Amino acid sequence: MQVVFPLLRVAFFSSAVYSFVRSMVTLSAVIFLIAPGLELPATAVLTLTTDGKLSGAAALSTLLVAVIALAVAAARLVLRVPVVLR
Repeated sequence: MQVVFPLLRVAFFSSAVYSFVRSMVTLSAVIFLIAPGLELPATAVLTLTTDGKLSGAAALSTLLVAVIALAVAAARLVLRVPVVLR
């Protein structure tokens, strides 16, 4: 137990970060599975772009990238190892 859990910690947090990043930018399934009244950042960017509000879409995209970068940086601090997203 004292050997297994420290080894699993890196894999668990890396998987969590990967899942978070993928869920933040996934559009293919979200478009069909989204509930009425709920708008995710990725779909909001798509809606703003479709409506011709490119400055709003660019600002929201920048915010989305910043949130993802903060999540990856926090994971690197917690794990004390590099988190590589491929």
